[in-house]
Amino acid sequence: MPRPSFTRIRPARPSDAGELTAFERKAFTGYYAGHRFSRSQFEYYLSRTLTISFVAISRAGLAGYVLGIRQRGGRLGVCRLLSIAVAPRFKRQGLGQRLLRAFMRAAAERSCRSVSLEVAAPNAAARQLFSGNGFEPIRMLPGYYSSAVDGFRMRRTLASHKEL
Repeated sequence: MPRPSFTRIRPARPSDAGELTAFERKAFTGYYAGHRFSRSQFEYYLSRTLTISFVAISRAGLAGYVLGIRQRGGRLGVCRLLSIAVAPRFKRQGLGQRLLRAFMRAAAERSCRSVSLEVAAPNAAARQLFSGNGFEPIRMLPGYYSSAVDGFRMRRTLASHKEL
């Protein structure tokens, strides 16, 4: 049986908060559970002009999302990718790659010079996705996700949005 395909990627909107919250609960379990966004956090981020967020929609509903913010103040020119997730049935189909690239293009269009993120050390698939898209580890974060799970901070310098 062929895997279902997603139909499109579009900017996320505040009205997506409920569906994103339910998706988040399924996507992030184990050591990630303490880092899930609540509905009020999604509503907050999706109502802000500094937020960059996209959802992937399939015939069956939400297939994945990416969420981040453009920093203010002394960190101008830096975007922080806060979360990216893909539903299990859509993994290994390039959806994470498409969401990440959409985020990086939007960040470059907003004059961000770099994107930073945190990723759990045992999450090899995510680390591979980020490394394959030019992110480099810049710091180990001991106990970042739990007392037993370290993280890495990663960063990528952005080129012009036309190059992404």
